[in-house]
Formats: sequence, C-alpha cells, structure tokens
Amino acid sequence: MRHSRTLPLVSALAGLALLLVGTETQATPPSVVVFCERGFPYFAANQAASPRVLAETLRACGLDARLADAHELAAGALRDPSVRCLLWCYGNTFPRETADAIAAYHGTGGCIVATGAPFTHPCVRGESGGVTVWRDEGHQDFGGHDRVGVGQVGGFVKRDGARLAVVEGAPFPLVPMREGDSLQSYPVPAGMGGYFHLGRNGLPAEDELLGMVGVRDARGLRGYLVAAIKHHCERFRGAVDVWSGTQWLSDPRDPAEALLLRQLLLRSVIYVLQESCALPAERAVAAKAAIDKWIGQHRLPSRKPLAFQPRPRSRILPRCPRVDPAETVVVHSVANDPQPVRVALACLQGLVNRVKPRLYLLYTDHDDRWLKWYEERGYVRATEREDDPNRVVGRFRAAMKGAILVDDRFLNVGTMLASVRQGIVCTPELAERWGLPVIADLRGHWARDVDAYRWAFRKLWPRMTHEVLCSGHPQRSAQQTDYLVAHRVFTFFVSGGVDGADLGKDPVEETRFAEDLLTVAAPNAPVLGWWGWGEPAEGIGEYWGMTLASRCAKTTIGTEFMTNMTFHSGIPAPESFRQAQIDRLPSGPLERGNLYIALSVLDSGNDPWYWLRCQRDVWEAPGRGRTPTGWIIGPMLLDLAPGIVEWYYRQLTDRDELICALSGLGYMNVPDYGAAFADRSAVLQEYLSLTREYLRRLDLRTLQTYHGSWGERSDFSRDGDLALYARNLPGLVALFPDIGRHESTTYADSCYSLPGPDGRTRVPVFHCLTRWIPWVFSPDVASRPEEAEIRGLIEEVRRMTPETRPAFMSAFVLSWTFRPEMINRAAETLGEPYVFVTPSQLAHLYSQAHLD
Repeated sequence: MRHSRTLPLVSALAGLALLLVGTETQATPPSVVVFCERGFPYFAANQAASPRVLAETLRACGLDARLADAHELAAGALRDPSVRCLLWCYGNTFPRETADAIAAYHGTGGCIVATGAPFTHPCVRGESGGVTVWRDEGHQDFGGHDRVGVGQVGGFVKRDGARLAVVEGAPFPLVPMREGDSLQSYPVPAGMGGYFHLGRNGLPAEDELLGMVGVRDARGLRGYLVAAIKHHCERFRGAVDVWSGTQWLSDPRDPAEALLLRQLLLRSVIYVLQESCALPAERAVAAKAAIDKWIGQHRLPSRKPLAFQPRPRSRILPRCPRVDPAETVVVHSVANDPQPVRVALACLQGLVNRVKPRLYLLYTDHDDRWLKWYEERGYVRATEREDDPNRVVGRFRAAMKGAILVDDRFLNVGTMLASVRQGIVCTPELAERWGLPVIADLRGHWARDVDAYRWAFRKLWPRMTHEVLCSGHPQRSAQQTDYLVAHRVFTFFVSGGVDGADLGKDPVEETRFAEDLLTVAAPNAPVLGWWGWGEPAEGIGEYWGMTLASRCAKTTIGTEFMTNMTFHSGIPAPESFRQAQIDRLPSGPLERGNLYIALSVLDSGNDPWYWLRCQRDVWEAPGRGRTPTGWIIGPMLLDLAPGIVEWYYRQLTDRDELICALSGLGYMNVPDYGAAFADRSAVLQEYLSLTREYLRRLDLRTLQTYHGSWGERSDFSRDGDLALYARNLPGLVALFPDIGRHESTTYADSCYSLPGPDGRTRVPVFHCLTRWIPWVFSPDVASRPEEAEIRGLIEEVRRMTPETRPAFMSAFVLSWTFRPEMINRAAETLGEPYVFVTPSQLAHLYSQAHLD
C-alpha cells in the first residue's frame, strides 16, 4: 500500500462514539480479541464475517478490538487482564494448539462470542505444495462444558417444516438488514438440511440459558439457534457467552444476510461486555448508538425482481478477426519473462489481435502443440520466433498509446483501463525501458478493492461490452488477459474466507457490487475466469460464486488458464461438427439380464481451458477407445477455439461420446438460474434457445445438468426445469442430471422419461448414482493411489446396483484422477452382468425396455 487511510464510515462511527461517550473516553476500555488467521477454514459459518472488518467496526464503536492469530492466542494473548471478550468468526473450526489457552481464559471469566458449533473441529497447521494450510481433523467436541465451556449441540431440526422464531424478552433486538425482510427471510442454505440448536443438557443447572432466536416445527419450539449463556458455575463463573448460530446466516451470497450476522456479532460483543460488568453503562449506551448508526448506513433497500429484455444473438462470446494464413505470426515464449512483463505482453497481444491476430505467446508446451496443429491444417503458414520481449514491444509499438501504472492489488482496473485507453499495464521501469508515455497513473488511488471497482464501473462501464464479464483474481496469471483487453471485458473479484480479512477487503461490499454488476449485464451472458485463485483458494469460491451468477442468469465459463484466446477464437475452422461415431456403433438388442452403465468423465471438462491442456494429455494416453466413455464438454469452446474443437472431433473413437455440460450454454445451477427475474420462464426459454443452437452445431445429443450440492434434492419433477429442457431441445437423446449422487437419490427414482418437443417422443433421464472422493487441496489429488480410486468406483457401482433387470445406471469418474486405462480396469473388474455403453446407447436401450 502506498498510503494509509481510515475508511469514511469507520471514521464517522468513531466520531459518533467519542461524542456519545464524553468524559468516559479517558477510561481504559475493555479489550476484545478477534481471532484472525489467514487461510483458516470456516465451517458452518459465513465466510463473509471478516474478522478484520468486525474489529474495525468495534473500534469505531469505541471499543479496543485487536486481531490475534493462532500463535498469539497460544502464546498468551488472552492472559492480558484487559481482554474481556474473544470473538470467533470461523464457526466450528479452531486451531488445536489454542484449546488450552482459550479454556484457561474462559476459566477466568472471559467472555466468548462464537459462530457455528464452536470448538468442535480442531485444525492443525500443515503444508501443501509449499504453502502453509490448515487441515480440519473432523468432529471432536472441545466446546462442551468439560472443555472450553461454550456449550454443545442439543439437536437438529430439518429445514423442511422448520421456521425461525424471535424470542420474547431476548437480551437484545436484531434488525433485518434489508427493507421488507424478517429474520425468517434467511433460512439455512438448502444443502445444509436444517438447523442445529444449542443444548441445555450439556450445561450445569446453575448456568442460565437465554434464548434469542429459536427454531420451531410442528412439535413446537425445539431449541435456540442464538442464545446467551451466563455462567454461574464454579469453572467459568462470571463469563457470559453468546452462541451465535450454527449454519444460520451462513450464506455469503446475500449481503443482507452477511450484514445481519455482523450486526448479531457486534451486538453480542457489547452485550457480553455489559453483562459481565466489563463495560460501564455510559460506554454501552455509546456503543449501542454507534451500532444503530451503522445499521442505518448499511441497511439495504428491498429487492425488486429484474425485468427481462431478450437480446437476439446467435453466438455468446465474441471472436477476434479471422486469422489470415498469409500473415506471419510472431511467436514469443514468456516462460522466462517476469510477471510484469507477461502482463504487459498480454495487454499488447489483446490490442494487436483485436485488429488482426498476429501475436502468439507460449506459456506452456501445449501452446506450441496447438500452433503446430494449426500449421498442419494450413491455418497458419508462416511464423517468426522472437525471444526478446523488448523487440516484441518495439515491433508492435504502433498498436498502443502508452503505459498504465497501477498497484498490483488493482490490476483488474488497470487492464480494464488499458482496454478502453489502448494502453498496456506495466511498471514505471518497463515504461521507461520501452519509451512509453504514461497515459494513466492509478497508484495510490484507493484504500478498498470495492472502491476501485465502483470507480471503474462509473468511468469505464459505458465503454465496455455488456455481453461478457470476468471474475479474475487481480494477481492471477496473465494468460486470459489478451482476450479481456481485446474485447473490453469488465473484470472483478469477490474476496472470501481466505482473503476477506486482508487489508482493504470487504466480502460483503464486494458481493453487493458483484450483484449490481451481474444485474446490469445482459441476461444469459457468461462470466469468464473463475471464482477463486491460489492454494488455499482466495475468493468467494466456486459454489458460492457460480450460484450467485446463476441467480442473475449468468453462466460461469472457466477460462482462468486459457491462453491466446484472441488467436484461437480467430482460427477459420468449421462452424459445426458431427459425432459420426455415435451412428457407427449400433446399440444392439436389449439383453434383459444386463445392467447397463454409461460412464462419464466429469469435472473441468466444461471449462474451455481444460481442453487446451489436461484433456489433450488424457486423450493421447493409452487405452482410450476400449471402454465406452462419455466426456463432458462446454459449448463455449466452439466460440473460443474452433480449431481445437476440430482436433478433438477428429480424434473421436467409436466408443467416445461428447456430452454437453454443465447445464447447457455454461456452468450454472439449474434451480437458481434466473431466480432474480420476474419472468424466470422467459429467461430459461432464451437460455434453452441459445443452447439448442450450440447443441446442433456441435452435434451434442446428451446433456448434463447441475442441481446443487449432494445434500440438496435433485429435480425429479415431471413438470420442473428438466421437463422444460426436454420440451425445448429437439434432437436431445437423454438428460444426465447431477455431478455425483445426491443424498435423496435411489435407483428407484433415478431413471424415467419426460415428454419431448412434439409431445409424443420421450427423453430418458438418468440421475447420477455414483460419487467420487472430494478433495480440499489440489496436491492431494495427485497423491491418491490408482487402485484406491478404481476400487472406490467399483464399490459405488455395486452399492447402487438394483435387484431388477434390465437396469440402467449413470456413473461418473473424476477427470483429475481417472485415466483411460483405469476406466478399462474398472470395467473389466466389474464384469458381468455390467455392460458399459455410451450415453446415447444407454438412452436407446432404456427406450427399448420401455416401449410398452
């Protein structure tokens, strides 16, 4: 950071608190320790509850709030007698090394305010890929009265049929943070299944339990999601705690929900300090007034359903001009270039190739392999290798007007400005070396990320495309920057659990901005890039980000590691392709004693970048073509790299089939899609109309859809969204919902058919019946033994095998761990009566079995 500046709102609150406190300000206030450890995992709590933002707000309310990490807690930070409250935002998880220190602090009457079911998942520090990570060791209850003493889970109420109840006489009020909302407006996310509540039985009889927010079902009040505990027991005498809800208010996608959690935590801290006699009445009055002021400044207006305006278009992603085989292509390897040079060259590539694709950068050996393929096809005839980046800049100097200087944190804003000002983002040293005038210097302009993005929206949005967005970490690789600059793509990022506590980050405000941006961009537009970056991943994360976009009718297109998009998109390859191999391999007669399996390779195949790198390695590995296999592909690869699509279609064997994923045009969650619109059906109709065109051009006859996490119920309705897919996609042979088996899915409800477009034909539906082993850190995947992966698939298939015959099963394997030879071994081990078929064959055989 080039400067330090107090945030305006925090300054205002601080001034208010000082004004209200008066003469009391000279007394030493009690201290609040806020646990904050970068990269520490959240569990059953909202990752938008940034410890840093909470500490800043508490200080603005006149309290002394300090951040402390695991080492500081274990080393004695809580032994300071001025520390009277420990604020815990991470839910169930805690560093194992801090347990004794927290218990000792609590034993002296220190108060605890915690989210989740606190102190039930010990974590230990480790390493993954050379980076420090925290590993959750699973459920081990340290929170009970015999350990830390905050209390234990007393029961669980299923989400369906449950409702929240405000408790009369609660210690303090909670004000919904959106106009028109109530506390009941914020149920736990569907995938979490229900509500855990605090138990009375685990507390000594002398301890008081004061409910604040209860949960009811048909049987009446079942327990408290939020409750205060006043300890009169000998062990924790004088301590006052607040159990601030486990899983409730845990959804970071809704800013009002995250703000309500912040309000709950702020009020809880003031409450426990006052009730434990650590905070004098005058200070408590001032702090409460400051919180009321904070609520007034942060409360959001009521949501209005969005109006849908159709935008006729035949393609989703823009292409650069066609590559001219007569043009010489300048090729430069950036392998030895430092990151600032890579960023500058990527910006330059975007400016050059938006006019005529002539610059090609080599990031990995895959880039070289694809260039050779283009030469074989005659799309590129002459190349010139240029090793010196300085000469590359000199050669294309006329394409740019000058240099844009920006702090690394705000690189996204810099590249957006470069796209409209025809500049390149670089350092002052590079600008001087290359003789470039500085056309914009953005260094030191902003204290917070969200302020930078709001500035960019005001100044740049009118000159940028409204048909495409990008979610990209500002310090990501430069690989997709050329396309973003060439097509003036607005690029943003929402921080999450790892980076949300960093200086200048505020996940709630960034989510608010993202919502605004997603609503003004065109419906059914794609969001390029990705929702996370690094290890452990910074950002809001794949699930939360993708579903946030889905609600606003935006798909996610994974391009974070895609290179040379401005060049690939201009290759003059065919505009449509055929999977002729599907018709060459007849299904044969139905054998009623068989169990037919369509095995599909999932995860990342829907991302265009994957086909430039990993997929090629898999397809060139031995063994492909022996076992019938489905491979998911995202249709946007056709817009971004038609020449690469051509290579894959030429490599198809009779036992390969490409499946459209995930959910059609792009990665989206079907139940959420278009939920923000008043006329969701019109949004979906346009979405399916566009999907239909890409299915036709890619000859994709089967389609995979996503319906949330395994804990959520999939779509089994005969008139739901899947039925809409079946009615609106002529030529669709089958639907394959779910990325892994959902909890509620059994074989009995996994296979059925829906009416097709003409009302007479039927479209079979096959819900997935197998799962794979999830992972937390990427290096963990590489260390998984092949035999264990194969055995896991076989056990899953056998576990879900029904007694009835013939039977039909959709199964998936994970792209990151399964290679063709492993698929072959799994199929051979299963043997009879299991018969592996392609997805289209499964549909044909199922239809034969149900002709009656």
